[in-house]
Amino acid sequence: MKYFVFADVHSFYDELMFALANAGFNIDNENHGIISLGDLLDRGDKTVECLKFVNSIPKERKILIRGNHEDLIERCLDYGYFTRIDYHNGTANSVVALAGNVVTNDEIFKNARENEDLKTYLADCINYYEKDNNIFVHGWIPVTVTEKFSGETYEYDKNWRDRTDYFWKEAMV
Repeated sequence: MKYFVFADVHSFYDELMFALANAGFNIDNENHGIISLGDLLDRGDKTVECLKFVNSIPKERKILIRGNHEDLIERCLDYGYFTRIDYHNGTANSVVALAGNVVTNDEIFKNARENEDLKTYLADCINYYEKDNNIFVHGWIPVTVTEKFSGETYEYDKNWRDRTDYFWKEAMV
C-alpha cells in the first residue's frame, strides 16, 4: 500500500484534492491509501465535502488520526452551545455546515450530532498509528519534562502507548 499523508486540512477540501492529485493519489487505485494526521475539520468552508471524501475511502485503505479539532467539535456538540473558542477556531462554522438547513440552535446541535458522516469519521479516528519504523500522531508522543541546568529537557516515555484516553485529550489542548 502506498500511503498519502496529510495533516491540518481544516475543511479546505479543494486544496486537499489539489495536493493529492499532484502527488499522484487515485481513489480508484486499490494500492493507494491515506493517512490523515488530524484536524480535518474547522476553519474552511467545505467540512461536509472533506468528511464525504475520507468516508468514501474503504477502511482498509485509510488511517484517521484524531486531532484537537476533532476534540473541539465533540466538546461543542456535547455542550450544545457555541463558545468564543468555537467561533475563533471555526468549529461553529463546521457545526452549522453539518446541521444543514436549519434555523434554531436546538436544531443545529441536534442535526450536527446526528450527522452520519461526522459520526462515521469520529468513530474511525485513533490517537496514533505505527507502521514499520514510523509513528503517526497529530502533535506529539508523550514525554516527561525534566529540569536540567541548561533548562527544560524531554525524556521519551517508554510506556506512552499505555496512557489513558484522558492523557491523549490533554495532548490536544
